[in-house]
Amino acid sequence: MAGVSALAVKEAMLTVPAAKPDSGGSYDFDVVVIGGGPGGYVAAIRAAQLGAKTALIEKESLGGTCLNVGCIPTKAVISSVALYRNMQNASAFGLAAQNVAFDMAGISGGARKVVKQLVGGVGVLLKKNGIAHIRGIGSFITANSIRVQGETEQTITAKNVIIATGSVPSRPPIEGLDAFPEVWTSDNAVFADRVPGKLLVVGAGAIGLEFAYIFNALGSSVTVVEMMPQILPAADAEAAAELAKHLRKQGITIKTGTTLKKALVSGKQGRALINSGDGEETLDADVILLAAGRKPSTEGLDLDAIGVKMNRAAIAVDANYRSSVPGVYAIGDCIGEPGLNFAPWPVVTREIVQVTGERTAKGGDEQEAGQTERQVDHEQGREPRVADDLAQEQPPA
Repeated sequence: MAGVSALAVKEAMLTVPAAKPDSGGSYDFDVVVIGGGPGGYVAAIRAAQLGAKTALIEKESLGGTCLNVGCIPTKAVISSVALYRNMQNASAFGLAAQNVAFDMAGISGGARKVVKQLVGGVGVLLKKNGIAHIRGIGSFITANSIRVQGETEQTITAKNVIIATGSVPSRPPIEGLDAFPEVWTSDNAVFADRVPGKLLVVGAGAIGLEFAYIFNALGSSVTVVEMMPQILPAADAEAAAELAKHLRKQGITIKTGTTLKKALVSGKQGRALINSGDGEETLDADVILLAAGRKPSTEGLDLDAIGVKMNRAAIAVDANYRSSVPGVYAIGDCIGEPGLNFAPWPVVTREIVQVTGERTAKGGDEQEAGQTERQVDHEQGREPRVADDLAQEQPPA
């Protein structure tokens, strides 16, 4: 979606009509989606394709964590770092490169440029499909009435609501963490303006290891602590062991079966007390990067006001992604599913049909709605998920 102008993005923000009193079953919208990430904006587009009058509420930039501070900018930074490493080893490729250096502001700036381009693309897709994009924080007054706090406060009504508010980084209850000079999560590490001298990464999942790789390559002394016996705890043990070997070869210290017990400050130097099977050890650390998972983002929705049942911080749903309140649905990370940007998409195809009805005034059906996913892929320059389509078309073995 190259070359989206500022004007095009501005025009994509549709004006929301004034809210009408809910009388006799009349609503401002057929479907309101709260959350503009990969689950939310695809849900909104499909609902609109099926003929539903649709609005999407998003308090920050469109695209969610993946597009703004997660997958997309992180991979852009990794691409820059990988190129930098290759240039440092140019002789291995029969090339000569001298005085190789990096510009932290330039690396972050390149990632921000990619993000801005794709966020603008999502906005254009919303406009193209006639979806009202409402900037603000949405919370429930009733199951069909939503308060939106933005530049001004307004109330909108909807026949059906889909919650797709995603997740936020977890912050473990570690003693001394609040007083530690500098604590990062993936949300701010991706656009860091400096390279810390000593970096302690808490958590050796995909996120933690990506940032360990990035900052080690840029010159940080990096230590990764993971409470489980291996890095990438959910991955194949042999694959995880092979990756650990390569990361250690690059100079990253990895300590598995280890937890951060306490964050300390000694003068101007940050320190970390870690605990493993070998006992306790104190490390110097300029920055602690928390990468020990994510939790559902459901605070501030006032779900208790309408009686939505919860599984701790996650919204409880049935097999069809219905909450305990009729007309209120939830998808993606906010229900505690794996934090993968593509996880909600197959769900949306089926559930939007249920929300909007079997067929709508536009004559849409589930097959027609399924085209949106490929449309988003094409217009944002991604390859369509052909394997997913084929899997759905093939009979069971």
